[in-house]
Amino acid sequence: MAQNAPKETRYRNIGIAVASFALLGWLLMLYFVSVSASTQSDLDRQIALHGTAEEIEARIATLTTQADEATVTRDANASELDAVSQRLQDAQTEVASLDEEAEALRQERQTLETELVTGREELAQIETGLSEAQDAVATTSQELSDVGERLQDARQQEAELQSGIAALTAEVAELTEEAADAENRVQTARDAEASLEQSLLAAREEQQEIEATRETLQESVDALSQRREELAADTLAAEQQMKGLQDMTSELTRMLADRSEQLAVLEDRIAGLQDEAGARVRADASSIVLDVPYMHRTTSATFASDGTFEMRNMLNDDSINGHFDLSEDAITLSDVEGDMGDTAFPMTCAVSIDDAGFTLEDADGTCGPLDGASFTLTDR
Repeated sequence: MAQNAPKETRYRNIGIAVASFALLGWLLMLYFVSVSASTQSDLDRQIALHGTAEEIEARIATLTTQADEATVTRDANASELDAVSQRLQDAQTEVASLDEEAEALRQERQTLETELVTGREELAQIETGLSEAQDAVATTSQELSDVGERLQDARQQEAELQSGIAALTAEVAELTEEAADAENRVQTARDAEASLEQSLLAAREEQQEIEATRETLQESVDALSQRREELAADTLAAEQQMKGLQDMTSELTRMLADRSEQLAVLEDRIAGLQDEAGARVRADASSIVLDVPYMHRTTSATFASDGTFEMRNMLNDDSINGHFDLSEDAITLSDVEGDMGDTAFPMTCAVSIDDAGFTLEDADGTCGPLDGASFTLTDR
């Protein structure tokens, strides 16, 4: 609108100039008509007043002169009027051009008004979008608040996790301490094994002493029996002595029975110690860890230090057990109880040790279903 103001001022000035030129032309025309009317009126009045030809001619001459002057003035005014008319035509042409420009400006104004309406509609849409955006901002603020709450919850959970991690760290420290204790217990077990070996040697020496004592007692019993038979003929004289000897014999028999029971217990103990020591020695020689489960697929196998073993299917809980005998490169399973189908026992398999455990292979055609089975130590 500010750009259209100079053009409107220009049109207004041009209109004023055109109106001025038109007014000037009308004034000149009225002047000429007035002069002509005044001249004719004066001529009539002079004729009426004087009536003489000379005076009339003189007056005519004067008036003619005045008429000529008026004609010159008229011609000058006519020339000026032509110039004004030309200027008026030029002004009209310029006005037409300005009218065209004004029409263009009016069309531009209409276009601008249309654009203004469109702009107002777009502004209304923008205001609507702004209102929606403000609503979205409010919603987003609420979401941010919710996110903040979730973040606070997450931080609380993180703190709880940190506490859990600290507890786990303490538990790891305790487990480390327990592992050290377990290592100490292993060392204690090794010391106990060494002590067991010494006890085995002492038990063997004790067994030898008991054997010697039993032989001595048996000799004493034989001697006393012989003595009793010898004294049987002298019943009257040796009756009291016989009674004492019988009591002594009973006591010796009881002692012999006790010693025999002790000897049997010691023999069983020695046999157990020998089996356990032999199993440990053979296990150490074959590098198989005792009393710890091994896994082959779904089958768990445990070889105990007392020379027994157990294999269990972890899917259906079926199991077999029996005795095993280890050498440096072979294992023999015997006295097996449980469902093994048509598998024959005793079974001998070659043992191949690796870092994870051991693998059984057929050695003499009796390994059967265990041929190629790889057992892995579960606590590694």
